[in-house]
Amino acid sequence: MIYYIIAFILIIGYLSYTFGKSNGRDVELRLNKIKDLHKRNIINDEEYESMRRKIILDI
Repeated sequence: MIYYIIAFILIIGYLSYTFGKSNGRDVELRLNKIKDLHKRNIINDEEYESMRRKIILDI
């Protein structure tokens, strides 16, 4: 019985680690996307800073 509990804890830990890593990649992709939009003058400085702040606060 104790082995099932230990296995369950290890699986939860692994899943948390995996989802945490993918979240970091998602943030990086979103930041790069708005940086590209800003560089191409699709969004202005104020919109860029607003979007950047929102992405960072979502972490």
